[in-house]
Amino acid sequence: MRTLILSALAALSLAACAPGMDSRPVTTAMAPAPAPEYKVGDVFTFKVAVVEDDQRVTAVDGNVATFDSKIFGTLKQPKAFSNPASWTGSGYALPQTVTLTSDMSALFPLQIGKSVRSTGTGTFAGTQRAVAAQCDVVASVNVMVPAGRFDTYMVECGFVLDANIATVRYVYWYAPSVGHWVAVNRNGSIHQLLSYKRA
Repeated sequence: MRTLILSALAALSLAACAPGMDSRPVTTAMAPAPAPEYKVGDVFTFKVAVVEDDQRVTAVDGNVATFDSKIFGTLKQPKAFSNPASWTGSGYALPQTVTLTSDMSALFPLQIGKSVRSTGTGTFAGTQRAVAAQCDVVASVNVMVPAGRFDTYMVECGFVLDANIATVRYVYWYAPSVGHWVAVNRNGSIHQLLSYKRA
């Protein structure tokens, strides 16, 4: 009961992080959520601003899944919500790589209150920067996106570059029933799931 009350308070206070999404507290406590299990051929279609983006899993190597995206190009995305290890596309994303010194997968299984941190380096549009990363599971929230209504874990990740020269913030709404996030706020850019197909 205490978890539900804390989750409800957190969801209400953080609803502003999801502009354009109908969000509310979950009605029953969520079980801890294991790490996603991707397979080659999985496809997640997102609405990004006014365009649709198919993100297709083309490779899985341990804790990293490679997605081909018509907007972002090729993304190598760790399962543990850390910043994509690399974006090689153009469009919305400048080419970048991020290498963290420790594995962030201790965030799983997801449950409210879990937190992980790491440091490392990143190259953004040709400039190398020191990176400090932290991800926190802050709430369980029921959200409506074009693909439907889902109970989700809300995960906030912050990436501080060169000791506060800049901070990048992501908020993920991860749906255990889908095995992927159904919405993400990437530093103010909202992506909502339109449909998905698991291989």
